[in-house]
Amino acid sequence: MRDTNQLTRTYMDSLLVELRQLDCTIPDTTFHLFGETFATPIMTAALSHLNSYHDGGMVELDRGAKEANAVLWYGYGEDTELEEILATGQRR
Repeated sequence: MRDTNQLTRTYMDSLLVELRQLDCTIPDTTFHLFGETFATPIMTAALSHLNSYHDGGMVELDRGAKEANAVLWYGYGEDTELEEILATGQRR
């Protein structure tokens, strides 16, 4: 008897997906929130205490959100951490 991983893999390999596109246009993913416009509706989670995993983790997360022009949600943290995040220039 085969395990479920093998059965699932066999089933997935048996599927055929054929992509057909007619009159395609590049979608507009622009997102508006609180009077601001962002490039994507994908947002960060309201994370906090990332410094225990990586020094300046929240600031790095904010820099990534800024580069992607995405919304950053912020959880709990120290005042100094919030000041560092605000210093990146990300719109709030």
